[in-house]
Amino acid sequence: GWCWGFRRTVWERAGGFDERLRLYFSDTDFQLRVLDREAVNSLAVVEVPVRHVGHATTRRLPARRAIWEGDRRRFLEKWS
Repeated sequence: GWCWGFRRTVWERAGGFDERLRLYFSDTDFQLRVLDREAVNSLAVVEVPVRHVGHATTRRLPARRAIWEGDRRRFLEKWS
């Protein structure tokens, strides 16, 4: 839900999520691209209570570890 904490124009200028990152690292990649292109305060939002539920969207995926490893590799290739 954190992605609702910025203006749509920020999303559009950054190009949204990198679809090569299937489940993991997509938020970090997006944040790095925003910080690379925008003023730091582009990601600043009013304090909003958010509860992390421990990877509930991926917990039951049988290939979870393999997906994480693939996304990690793609992320490191992109940002190294």
